[in-house]
Formats: sequence, C-alpha cells, structure tokens
Amino acid sequence: MRSKLSGLLALVGLALSTVGYGQTQQSPYSSYGIGEIQSTAVTGQLSSGGIGIGGGHAFYNNTRNSAWLARNQFTIFDIGAQGESRAIRTDSSVTNIGSGGLRSLALVFPIVQKTKFRWTSSVGMLPYSTVSYRLTTERPLDGEIEEATYVFEGSGGYNQVYWSNGLMLSKNFYVGLKASYLFGSISRESVVTMQPQGVVASQNIAILEQSSLSDFNWEASLGYEAALTETLRLRAGAVYGAAANLNTQVLNRIDVRNSYNVATNIDTINYGAGTQFFPHYLGAGLAFEKRNNWVIGLDAEYQPWSQYRDTQGELDPNLTDQVRLVLGSQITPGWNSTRYLQRVGYGLGFSYENTPISINGRQINDFGINFGLSLPVSRFNSSLNMSVQVGTRGTIEADLIRENYVKLNLGVSYNQLWFVRSKYD
Repeated sequence: MRSKLSGLLALVGLALSTVGYGQTQQSPYSSYGIGEIQSTAVTGQLSSGGIGIGGGHAFYNNTRNSAWLARNQFTIFDIGAQGESRAIRTDSSVTNIGSGGLRSLALVFPIVQKTKFRWTSSVGMLPYSTVSYRLTTERPLDGEIEEATYVFEGSGGYNQVYWSNGLMLSKNFYVGLKASYLFGSISRESVVTMQPQGVVASQNIAILEQSSLSDFNWEASLGYEAALTETLRLRAGAVYGAAANLNTQVLNRIDVRNSYNVATNIDTINYGAGTQFFPHYLGAGLAFEKRNNWVIGLDAEYQPWSQYRDTQGELDPNLTDQVRLVLGSQITPGWNSTRYLQRVGYGLGFSYENTPISINGRQINDFGINFGLSLPVSRFNSSLNMSVQVGTRGTIEADLIRENYVKLNLGVSYNQLWFVRSKYD
C-alpha cells in the first residue's frame, strides 16, 4: 500500500505542475506550508496598517509588542470580527468568494501603576494561520482510463491563546514577555476520480493528511522612549519570537471510494505523534508621537519560513523567507474636546509583504492599503473601531493567480478604570 501511496502522490504532483489551478474557492495560496499567516494586529491597530512594534496608543490594546502594554492605564475589553471578499483571477477566469467571523478577543488589565514602575497584563486569542482552498482540474489519460478528475481541498488552521505582560522598568525603558499556546487542526484531502472507458461507475482514490497542533511558544520584546519636546516622543521597539519544535498529532490515510463517495477500503498509513519546526521571527519598529494627538510609525518583520520543517522533518520547496513592512499613522485632532468629530481617531496605513510562498522560483507579493476610524463611545475613551483593507496578492503571469481582496474589520474596545483604590471614603 505504501508503493500505491507514493505513486498516487506522484500523480497528484504531476497534475498540479502540468495543469495548474482550475476552479478555486477561498485562497489557493493557503495550500502551502501551514496556510496563510495572519497578522497579530487587532482592529484598533489595523486602521493604521497594523503598526505597533515601535509604539502603541495608550488607549488601545497592543498585540504587536507586549512591552508597550505598560502604557495602558485602563482595563480594556477588546473584541474584533472580520469580513472578507476576494476576487481570484487567472489568465482566463475570475472567481468571487466571501467569508467572515470572529477574529480576536482580549482583556487588558493594569496590575501595578506607579511613577517608576508599571505592570500591565493581557490575555486573549488570535488566529495564527488559516487554510481554506478547493482546487479542481481534469486531465485526459491514455489507456483504459478515459480521464481523471483531481480535487485538492484543505481547511482549518492554527490559533493562539496568549498571556502577555508589559513592564515599565524606568521612565524610558519597557520590556515584555508573551507566552502562547498554539492549537488547531489542518486537514488536506487529495481525491483522484478515474473514469474507465465504457464503464458508468467511477472509482475514487483519496489521500487524507491531518495535523493537529498543541504546544507552547514564547516571545520577548523591548521598548524605549525618548522625549524630543514636551509633547513629542520618539519610540523604538523590537520583538523576538523563539523557534520551536511544536508537538503535532499526525494522521495519514488512503481511502478507496465508490461512485457514491463511500469508502470501500481504508488504509491508515501513519497515526501518531510528531513535531513541526516553526522558525524564529524578528520585528523592529519606530514611531513618532505627539501625545494624545497623532502618531506615525514604521514596522519591519522577518521570519525565515525556508527553515520550516513538516511532521516528516522535510523542508517545503515552496516556502521561502517572509519580509513585511508597514507604514501607518493615526490622528485624533482633540481627544478631550467637547466636539465629537475632534475626538474621532482617523487611521491610514500601507503594507508590503514578500510572503513566504514561492512557486517556480517566483515569490508571491502582497500590497495593501488600510484606512479606518475609531469612534469614541464613552468618557473613558472606549471606542468602536472600523478598518478597511484593500489589497492585491500574486500575479497572473507564469500561470499563477492574483487575488484582489477587501477586508472589513469591526471591533469594540471597552475601557474602564478597575482596581483603583479610592482616595476618599
């Protein structure tokens, strides 16, 4: 049976390399590696492109650099959802798709608030990667088999539950530490349907590959703040995420199915524990801020996904190193003004990414423009946050695909003063 599996995998690879992508649902690019890597920014940060490594707004949750959490003086409940529309183009067709759902959930709470020392903690959940694709193609064959239909389908993804801590150790120096529990499951199925000549019934052969991740990882971060004038600040930050072999439960199975898609023979090739190697990542950022008025920042990130190893300990030839740049700004004309529009936050950001996906030596790029609003809803600077990202990824050259997408993010950041000792009885 192992030789049959090897032969079928070779046939699947031949179909992908010679025919290319046929019909698509969701993103075909999520079929590589662990899927589409998600930004760790929450809705309040996405309006300005997702900046936050170099500094964050004191009224919002910062999931980009834990060190800056120490600037938060409010207890914050933050929740965000995302809706998305994509137009997937080849040189001969266009497919429109849509999806949406809850994206993030977090609670931020100050623990120590002193003049020379602050400690703020946060717990929450964010997506790590998503897999969602369906590719179909047909190919005529010589011999007794008239034609074969290939269907490649994947779903699932990995998520992270995190505990972040930010500490202000002096007037200008901040440190942070985040522990994350990564979990989730990715399922991939490759089905070949063969139609023999002169036979009405068909035969399906399916390969199922499933990986269920469950392990911990950590990230350290730094922040430094310098006063340029009484109200103008320069901030610099850095993050480092550790490389790790993460525990993964693996299932590889081959099914023979009849024309009603009912399995008539099931052979489990592999079921047991394994690991996936996730490479380290680095991030750095700079931000200029006029206190409670405006901020402009630049973030840069790097992660060598060319070092990623799957549960078999093998490198993926379609993965390369990821580089992402974000330039963003946000302005609040008058945060304590009596005029409502003066207290609204207006964000704008630009992002450019060399994604970790490389096909036939061509790295897939992604460019996006973000803009949004933060609408105040209470005297403690709670806000309704909205952002829109318009972007494009990939190219239709060299038989590849281009995705034009629009992402709408909605979130609520509810701020309150908790754990504050009353000065008067």
